[in-house]
Amino acid sequence: MFEKVCISHVEQIKAKLGISGVSTQVSAWRSKHSKPAAQIDLIISRADNIIDLCEAKYTRRPFAIDAACNQLLTDRMETFREETGTDKALHIVMISASGLTSGSYRGSVQFIIELDDLFR
Repeated sequence: MFEKVCISHVEQIKAKLGISGVSTQVSAWRSKHSKPAAQIDLIISRADNIIDLCEAKYTRRPFAIDAACNQLLTDRMETFREETGTDKALHIVMISASGLTSGSYRGSVQFIIELDDLFR
């Protein structure tokens, strides 16, 4: 459900990322070959040769990226690159209702968007 909220607020996400003026294509993605199938909640493919891979998490408290979550994000990014054959730069964007906790894996995402950012 939170993923649908994010998709319906793509313009606000683009504004927060600072790419409002950049031509983009937006979609969700599910792998066709990996087992289990990898899924990316929101993809923003940008004309500046960057693809933002957005992971949406709804939690009441700040979300914590632990080692397992970090590995999952990395695996999804690698699967996406392999299956799509893209040579664009890939950025992981975390969309979290309550932000992220500080921790050793926080730096694995290039950008953090919070629920309030979607309603500006």
